[in-house]
Amino acid sequence: MRVGRRMKLTRVLLLAVLFQTLPLPSALALDPRKALKEYGHDVWHSGNGLPQNSVTSIVQTRDGYLWLGTLEGLVRFDGVQFTVFDKWNTPQLKSNRIHTLFEDREGSLWIGTEGGGLNRLREGKFDHYSKANGLSNDFLYSISEDSEGNLWISTANGLNRFSAGVFSTYTTRDGLASNNVRSVTQSRDGSLWFATTGGLSRLKDGKFVAYTKQDGLSGNFINQIIEDRRGDIWIATPTGLNRLRDGVFTLYTQKEGLSSEAIDALYEDHAGALWVATSGGGVNRLLDGKFSAYTMSDGLSSNFVRSIYEDREGSLWIGTEGGGLDRLRDGKFTAYTRREGLSSDFVWTLMEGRDGSLWVGTQGSGLDRIKSGAKTSYTTKDGLPSDVIRSLCEDKKGRLWVGTARGLALFQSGRFIRKERWPVETVRAILDDRAGGLWVGTDTGLVRMSEGRMVKFTVADGLSSNLIMALSEDREGRVWIGTWGGGVNVFKDGKFKSFTASEGLSANVVRVIYPDSDGNVWIGTEGGGLNRVRDGQIFSYAKSTGLFDDMVSCIIEDPHGNLWMSCNKGVFSVSKKQLDDFDAGRIASISCNSYGESDGMVSRECNGSNQPAGWRSRDGRIWFPTMKGAVVINPAELRTNDQPPPVHIARALVNGVPADTYQMGEFPRGRSNLEFHYSAPSFLGTDRIKFRYKLEGFDPDWSEPMMRREAYYTNIPPGQYRFRVIACNNDGVWNDVGASFEFRLKPHFYETWWFYLLSAAFLALLIFVGHHLRIRRMALRERRLAELVAERTRELEAVNEKLHQQAILDDLTGIANHRRFREFLDREWRRAARNCASISIVLIDVDRFKSYNDTYGHQAGDECLRRVAEALQEAASRATDLVARYGGEEFVAVLTDTDEAGAMEVAEKMRQQVESLNIVHTETLRITVSAGVASVIPASGAPDDLIGAADEALYQAKRSGRNQVRLSKAA
Repeated sequence: MRVGRRMKLTRVLLLAVLFQTLPLPSALALDPRKALKEYGHDVWHSGNGLPQNSVTSIVQTRDGYLWLGTLEGLVRFDGVQFTVFDKWNTPQLKSNRIHTLFEDREGSLWIGTEGGGLNRLREGKFDHYSKANGLSNDFLYSISEDSEGNLWISTANGLNRFSAGVFSTYTTRDGLASNNVRSVTQSRDGSLWFATTGGLSRLKDGKFVAYTKQDGLSGNFINQIIEDRRGDIWIATPTGLNRLRDGVFTLYTQKEGLSSEAIDALYEDHAGALWVATSGGGVNRLLDGKFSAYTMSDGLSSNFVRSIYEDREGSLWIGTEGGGLDRLRDGKFTAYTRREGLSSDFVWTLMEGRDGSLWVGTQGSGLDRIKSGAKTSYTTKDGLPSDVIRSLCEDKKGRLWVGTARGLALFQSGRFIRKERWPVETVRAILDDRAGGLWVGTDTGLVRMSEGRMVKFTVADGLSSNLIMALSEDREGRVWIGTWGGGVNVFKDGKFKSFTASEGLSANVVRVIYPDSDGNVWIGTEGGGLNRVRDGQIFSYAKSTGLFDDMVSCIIEDPHGNLWMSCNKGVFSVSKKQLDDFDAGRIASISCNSYGESDGMVSRECNGSNQPAGWRSRDGRIWFPTMKGAVVINPAELRTNDQPPPVHIARALVNGVPADTYQMGEFPRGRSNLEFHYSAPSFLGTDRIKFRYKLEGFDPDWSEPMMRREAYYTNIPPGQYRFRVIACNNDGVWNDVGASFEFRLKPHFYETWWFYLLSAAFLALLIFVGHHLRIRRMALRERRLAELVAERTRELEAVNEKLHQQAILDDLTGIANHRRFREFLDREWRRAARNCASISIVLIDVDRFKSYNDTYGHQAGDECLRRVAEALQEAASRATDLVARYGGEEFVAVLTDTDEAGAMEVAEKMRQQVESLNIVHTETLRITVSAGVASVIPASGAPDDLIGAADEALYQAKRSGRNQVRLSKAA
């Protein structure tokens, strides 16, 4: 027998051992049972928002923002957007080289720089402190706070204490081991420990005590010290990691498992793991006395680590030197790829055998068997008909049947065998029935093998389609056959009965069939969602009723009454009780929990059209094959992010001017254009953070949940208003308090109460005078009245025409306004749906317009918008299209009877037209636009879905560098 190459699967071993020995961790820490490679890993660098790729310090303030120190400024991060503060936009910062950050008990953020002294950020205001204010040196290494609220500041020339607004300085004259102090920490006994370049110093009862190499330290140059929850003091040095316990120093080096002995920083997380930042060896974790490393070979952006920090949602942030910002996070899924030993990342099917083996069928690399931490690979060299594995089945005798792209094979006694009469076509499904027969679903029909006999069924025998996708047996012994294009067939007593769309099935392409223990038969389709057959009746669930997707490739039930399904957009689950309530009419729609890359999946594209397309193993975990490896989730141990995100209104603009420039929240007269920019600093699954907003006094209800972080209002009448915004995190936990902004729009004089009163009095006077004139001069009055009526009629017609133009046209640009755009889109959407025609949306945003407006003034800005509008309208030249102002510097075009290619052509023409205007911005810039395109043939959904898809494409165009057109694939 030939056995394929073997290798250890680290993750399998760790899961088998650690899952049984470790307690469940806190919800606010990385799961310590996982190997480092099993955590989700993300990287941010200068290419996607950071000003520079060295992150020296990290801290999360109580308002939820993550603050980063870099060598090109202070950075605030909300999970989506980086905001940079440097000496050019923040004069109080005297140096862009930020070395250390610290938040004190009062919520102030302290910023230590290299050569620029100390800064404090409190309530949005920066204060600066330097040697002129009492600091011993303007080069700062660390900032900390003791139990009495005193700040301790480590500098390159002395230790400073900041208390009651006064700096005090300690040096070697006071007993410090060295004047170059790198770090300060306070231990639980009240002692203060100081890391210096001359050794370790301890301040207790007003006296300094020094510890050096003579006392057991590996070296006198110390970078950082911390105290862990046990009370041990950990000391980071360039020559190894030192621990002080009960007065005795213990040294940890590469001999003990460290990847590098040059230690720069230390951090203890909420689970009690000690994280070690090294120079050259990445980051190390010390857990239960053992070191494990995460380096560039595992995906870390740089092996030189400067800072480590754990946020309130349990993610571990790693600041590197030259690589950017890394983040390790817990994912609900664990992924297994080639990196963990699989033969291929493209996995078609998988299952668990009775002996505990995990069988993994791949695309082009054969079959993998993982058992007891060892992996064996089988290919055509071992007898497989093909290295493309499409289906797996273990029969009652414990034999493994393997369906491939070139037929069927049997794994027996460590080798694969084939027989001449066995199917040689693609085998997508295999079923071992109760009667001892083996059913084989192929691309050319259905085969049943029993006691050496083989019978093949095709459409000539009653099958509705020869392409078999799924096989299953219900508790009554009926065999259910899912087909491509022919719906479902049921085989009973030698006859086939079909269920198709004409009998109520939601679609005729069937990917999976799952009979549950309650007698229901669940059917997953392509394009029709999920079906349930119960008591002869078919119930359907689709995206329009709340199902996550209309493709269902796999159905697995967990012990908690949930159905787990997969599709090309990820994995999702729904409770059977919800489906029961929907069927009974107790609820109007269902809601699903969906999972993707942010939950630990390397790819959200799950592979179906093969059986099994998912598996629940005996330990309760559920496995799915994907385009990038296999993924597994344990429904019993799902950890929910229970931290509601803080919500902030970052900016409010009135006609493009910051709202804080107006006094007392009173905005100028007239119907102003209002903009609100908001954020929710939450860092897990930012693609699922959603907002709802409402302008109290104007909006009757909350907006629908959306990912967009801006709200726009135009033509708001005078009055008192309050803008409110709330948000939910990635697991749907809402902050219902959110943030609010109150303001008042002043009225014009003709909109005031006294004007209405004077107008009413004047009208009454006119009526009184008119009454007497009519009595005195009836004939004259009749003639004049007729003339007046005619004149007023003409005036009214003119006013009505003017009002009509104002209602549909934008005052500034002269093109259609937002209201006209909505009316036009709704009408054309219905027409396109009736005619099965394409309709496209192009969302256009003027690049860097705020900067242009600020630089050249509002008059130039208005002229710029008018010229841009003319250029856009010229590009969309058809009479059936509409170009409108969407709000602020945003425009929108509705292109009727236009598909994706045509819309992209028009959008590119728009971009070129605007660029050809050659409107000078700066010496090196010209006014350009970015555009997002979305196109659809309406069948379901609403116009807002198309707008949202175009908006997401516009967002991608902006993030990718502006002055470009992006096409949405989500419409």
